[in-house]
Amino acid sequence: MHSVSDVFFLAQKATLYPTAPLVDKESKTLKLRCARALKQIFILCDRDRDGALSDAELNDFQVQCFNAPLQPHEILDVKKAVQKKSSISVNERGLTLTGFLHLHALFIEKGPIETIWTVLNKFGYDDDVKLDDFIPPMKRAPDQSVELTNQAIGFLVKIFDEFDGDS
Repeated sequence: MHSVSDVFFLAQKATLYPTAPLVDKESKTLKLRCARALKQIFILCDRDRDGALSDAELNDFQVQCFNAPLQPHEILDVKKAVQKKSSISVNERGLTLTGFLHLHALFIEKGPIETIWTVLNKFGYDDDVKLDDFIPPMKRAPDQSVELTNQAIGFLVKIFDEFDGDS
């Protein structure tokens, strides 16, 4: 039997951290929007663009989301847990996208569900798993123009070159 405070706690938790936007109830798999958001987060965290999160990248992800580093044995435990789901979850370079998705599916399956919501929120996703419009409007007079700095142009060229399929 649950006490009244337990019932309120569980109701609050279900409201703050719903599973409906994350998981398809029938298939018990990540919904497409959630999987796409996690894929985008994975790409952002894979700084060397090698298709896997190295131990350092995984630790950076952990610190960015939870303000606490992972110990080497904890990183190993994470890799072992996801490798049980699929042999392609981890390779010699680190945790693959498949592994990253399996890791978050485990959080949904076994809890705590708040973990995945913390990750999504830290990367700008709202309660509908959509990116927030976080670009503030620029205030300028009608006769003013805006230009990118050389640093901004260099950054955009670098990103374009990384993802350009023709090169």
